Amino acid sequence: MEGILEVLRERLGLIVLGLVIFGLFALTFLRSGSGVDPATLAITQQAVAIQQDAPASTAAFILTLTPAEQRLTGVAPTLQILGREEVRQYAAAATASSQLSELEWGAVQAVGPPNVEGCQSSSNAWAGSAVQTSITLNFAQIVRPTGIIVHQSYNPNFIDRIVITDLYGEQHEVYNNQPGPITLCPFTLAIPIDGADYPATTVTIFMNMSTSTQGINQIDAVELVGVRY
Repeated sequence: MEGILEVLRERLGLIVLGLVIFGLFALTFLRSGSGVDPATLAITQQAVAIQQDAPASTAAFILTLTPAEQRLTGVAPTLQILGREEVRQYAAAATASSQLSELEWGAVQAVGPPNVEGCQSSSNAWAGSAVQTSITLNFAQIVRPTGIIVHQSYNPNFIDRIVITDLYGEQHEVYNNQPGPITLCPFTLAIPIDGADYPATTVTIFMNMSTSTQGINQIDAVELVGVRY
């Protein structure tokens, strides 16, 4: 009997040792093979937006990888452990039908995250030089759109419509408005988009400042939210 117990103890010790070695190997592999700086790996918790077809919002834990080269444009791929995969990103490039100059107040100022403090006319935001003007923004990640967020830093609410152009060239109007002055400034326009089943990376914002008496409606940044395609 004692001999049998001794054999069992030896085998159990080998099993435990094997598990420890395997665990160390797996940990080393994950750290060296992921190619992601541990400082840029963060686990966040956020609430999934309430959809029309959902009775209530659902909390989801999200593992977010933000590689160093993507920090400038705010492109942040997200992997939802619960729920769907969603991307929230700032524009990576922009062109405008008019602008006050190439750099200051230029279309390039609407690229990346917002950087204008409070409500002010700032050369760090895009400002068109025509009464009726537009800006087209391109985003790095292809998504099925679920929302657009426009950060307006001065004289807001002169956006009359917003159009998304899908990868096939078809245009989808997602916002229509009667332009006019409002007292709220700065103003963040959040537009939910329901039922979009097309892939897209391009958003065009149209402005009509014919009724403006306080200057130019300036845009600091634009976000495209959507399900990864």
